[in-house]
Amino acid sequence: MPVAVWRSMDRQMHLTEVARPGVAISGHSHSSDMNREGWHVLVAADQDPATYTPTDELFTTDRL
Repeated sequence: MPVAVWRSMDRQMHLTEVARPGVAISGHSHSSDMNREGWHVLVAADQDPATYTPTDELFTTDRL
């Protein structure tokens, strides 16, 4: 099925408005470990896109 909506966001905005808050609200219990680690992956990728592979899956070609 083709993508119906393409949403892009500046990676710095994503870091401050989505990824870091995601870590903060993901909880601290053992049962939330996997969810929290997923948010940590996004935080690391927003800070340095080269840490996420395949980079084009998450970022536009300008890496902004």
